Amino acid sequence: MRQHLCAPEFTLRNLLRTLGAALFSFVLAGLVSGCADSGSNWQSASAAPLSGSVGPRIATLTPSGPIIATSGQIISGLRISNPNGPCVVIDRQTNVRVVDSEIGPCGGGSSNYSNANIQVIGGGNVTVEYSFLHSGNRPFIALGGATSVTFSSNIVTGPFTGGQFTGGVEFDQVNGGLVDANLISGDFPSDVVSLFESSNIRLTNNSIDVSIREPTGAGFTMGDSTTGNPGRDNYVAFNTVRQTGGVPAGVFGSAGNTILERNCLASGIQAYNYSGIFVGVTVRLNVINKAASFTPDTSALAGWSTNIDGTDCALVPGAPSTTPANLRVSKFSGSNTSSGYLALL
Repeated sequence: MRQHLCAPEFTLRNLLRTLGAALFSFVLAGLVSGCADSGSNWQSASAAPLSGSVGPRIATLTPSGPIIATSGQIISGLRISNPNGPCVVIDRQTNVRVVDSEIGPCGGGSSNYSNANIQVIGGGNVTVEYSFLHSGNRPFIALGGATSVTFSSNIVTGPFTGGQFTGGVEFDQVNGGLVDANLISGDFPSDVVSLFESSNIRLTNNSIDVSIREPTGAGFTMGDSTTGNPGRDNYVAFNTVRQTGGVPAGVFGSAGNTILERNCLASGIQAYNYSGIFVGVTVRLNVINKAASFTPDTSALAGWSTNIDGTDCALVPGAPSTTPANLRVSKFSGSNTSSGYLALL
């Protein structure tokens, strides 16, 4: 039986096995666009969750208005929309999970910085996974000292309508979190993934293929700070970043132990001291378009000489054997790029 390309059982692993990693970026753009065009019609063989997919894994989604979550709540199998503001608000709550749902369209004016499809304010142990976020001011924001926030295995498709400095997936002063295995595409107003003044975050296994309207927006940012607290202990690995508009993805500060390795940064990288503190930064074993990059002092970047100059993501080295066990990418398997790069369990 032929598999529908937007169906949950059609996984990135199967796609890579068939086509090889060198063709991944080309196919991905069409795949995400096609899935977005199909709206909420997630065609699957059954209503049971299917392991190894991104986006909703169930066939039938129930329409819902906006939700203000409470601690311990599981929001599952819904198509949530709100013409007047956020679709889901998690305000100082804990142990909330949003899963297998479509979030959008959601309303809100572009002047409201925090108005997002899903808004997390404080609290902790919040998970958003296997969902489709689209049509709003911005897709997701966690702020107000939230802890242990996971944003994983989602499809995020622009355009988003926010104004200047209103980006995409933002962790703002968050301590502890995971942004993993998401497919992010379309048009964004500013930074697509932002880890502003956040620490202990893992940004892994994501595909970011976007256009950016704000001239200073980037595919991802970390270490930028207005308070002298740029964050620390952040790990970035096995992501692919391609963008038009804006400036290259980058690291702009670190209080220590910030590692970027084995990414494909086809649109270049920025790595320099913007926040006032820039220590313990490692940038190694990546494929980087150096001609598009801004790295004024590479002596401040441990491992810089190991990076590969170019845009061919098939050249990204395989799974790290020297990375500390507590920082290894759990969803990466295989020892070479053709079988393992961005492959999901």
